[in-house]
Amino acid sequence: MAALRASARESNHPSYPVNTRSSRNSKWKFGLAMHSPNSLRLAPLSPDWGPARPDRPSGVDTRSVLGRLARQPVNDEIEVRQRISAPLDLIWRACSSGRGISTWQADQAEGDVRLGGTLTLRWLAFGARVDLSVVDFIPYERLVLRHGTSEVELQFDDNLVTLRHRGLESSDDAEGLASSWRIALAQLAHCVERHPGRQRRVSWLVRTLRTSPESAYLGFTDPHLLTQWLLGSGSVPDEGEPFRMWLTSGQLLSGRVLAHVPGRDVVLRCENANESLLTLRTLPSPTSASERIVALVWSEWGALRAESQRLVRDLDAAADRLKLLLTSGGSA
Repeated sequence: MAALRASARESNHPSYPVNTRSSRNSKWKFGLAMHSPNSLRLAPLSPDWGPARPDRPSGVDTRSVLGRLARQPVNDEIEVRQRISAPLDLIWRACSSGRGISTWQADQAEGDVRLGGTLTLRWLAFGARVDLSVVDFIPYERLVLRHGTSEVELQFDDNLVTLRHRGLESSDDAEGLASSWRIALAQLAHCVERHPGRQRRVSWLVRTLRTSPESAYLGFTDPHLLTQWLLGSGSVPDEGEPFRMWLTSGQLLSGRVLAHVPGRDVVLRCENANESLLTLRTLPSPTSASERIVALVWSEWGALRAESQRLVRDLDAAADRLKLLLTSGGSA
């Protein structure tokens, strides 16, 4: 576990002290995508971050992204569905024990599903922990977990998992939470379909800076910006589409886009790297409402490979370049 902590490098804060008695921080840990009202302020965008100009490749129109997000309705419940091509027994086991949950959601988890029981989830990169009470369950059909006023229900059907997150408050960022759960369920599907029964190793490459979710998303997806911090060539296409990209180090990654949430986060299934996942995420800072976290997350299952360790070092250097890019307004 010390190796996991070491891999979660951040320039100024190697570990984030989180006050578990703080309402804001506690919620942030539960969904890894919640906000206070102050953290919703958008960082100013340089003109270079706007719509495509003749002297640069076309990318994401910032105003279009902001417009789509502004039109999203605000509800006190989130529902996310995920198709999974795996036996129901595998899916249930991945969701009903600490060992199972650590293969797709938290870095570490312990406990088992029983009425009145507790599941404890930890994210080592942030020094974060959350205890979930088991409120109700019917094996292979339904599981309800609660933390404070928030309640998450997982419903299991043949090849389908439906997640409902209830108890959101007006200060919560439902868009960010929905993206977080979309990423999590995509990882659940990947885990049980491609790596059943295998434990996951996670490397978080984390940077904290003053930026907005939309700016971070542009950094993750705009072809011109990607060449300034991550890629020598290639692009990030839509969800379900194949990709083939070369990192600035010369490393080839190819596979398929597992999840792509406009304005938020991306998950790449790297089929040529032992079916590992590269996730590009933006999260609220647990210590400052005026800052955000950008994270490159490398998840792999099975035997430790030397090439993976080199790749994590390359991604760590890329995270530094991404921070510089975002803080300089899009021109590194």
